[in-house]
Amino acid sequence: MSKRQNLPYRPAPWHGVIVGYAQRRRMLRARWRQWRGTVLLLLSAALLMGTAVGLAYLMTAFMWGDL
Repeated sequence: MSKRQNLPYRPAPWHGVIVGYAQRRRMLRARWRQWRGTVLLLLSAALLMGTAVGLAYLMTAFMWGDL
């Protein structure tokens, strides 16, 4: 019973899957870092616009006696 010699090292068949996953994850993380500021700016703008519209609606409804 002889064990298979691993002497020039050959990576396991699933090695490329793991390396590819790590590279893809690293690339996505870098891309997210680039877009994070834009996403935060858009979210805060949407929140402020929603607040302004809601306050305008409440003031209008209060002034016209609908509330």
